[in-house]
Amino acid sequence: MKASAAQDEGFTLVEMLVSLTLMALMSVYALQSLRTISEMQAIGASIEKQAEVEAVAHRLRQEVEGIRPEFTSRDSTGQHLLFDGGKKSVTYVTASNGEREVGGLYVVKLYVNDQHELMMERQRLRTGTALPGETVKLLRNIESLDVSYLPPSESAAPPLEAWQARDQLPAAMQISVQFPPGDNRRWPPLFTGLKLSN
Repeated sequence: MKASAAQDEGFTLVEMLVSLTLMALMSVYALQSLRTISEMQAIGASIEKQAEVEAVAHRLRQEVEGIRPEFTSRDSTGQHLLFDGGKKSVTYVTASNGEREVGGLYVVKLYVNDQHELMMERQRLRTGTALPGETVKLLRNIESLDVSYLPPSESAAPPLEAWQARDQLPAAMQISVQFPPGDNRRWPPLFTGLKLSN
């Protein structure tokens, strides 16, 4: 009796091997599940970042389509168009976007700051002068912003890197944002005509 009771205690070698095999399989499945979850999170973050880029591009398209030809007197030489089109920044006048803004016209400047962020300054325009406004951070980790302009009379001409005319708006603007190497975000083509005539 005592001998049979002693044999029932503990594990046999086969039972121990089966237990170790099951634990190894469960560990492998757990590691694969964790790897899959982290990959899914990375894909989700990438999709979210690209959706942010698409939303900014959509907003800028609406802004450009609503550019207004507004003039101001800066000095004794007469009136000047409130539009400054450079290769790395652009300043224009547009209507209120309805987001926490009172109605009226706004002077908007689009540029990339020293921290590599795509910025938009919005100042309310009243009687030809810009009032204090707000600065909105549109995108982070930007390599560069490039803006080009299509003249109204030369639709077949290549886009210009800067807009020099002080009495008329361009027919269209192309806004391009580049991201650093290795960044998976992609800027959609944004070549938009201005809806209002000069």
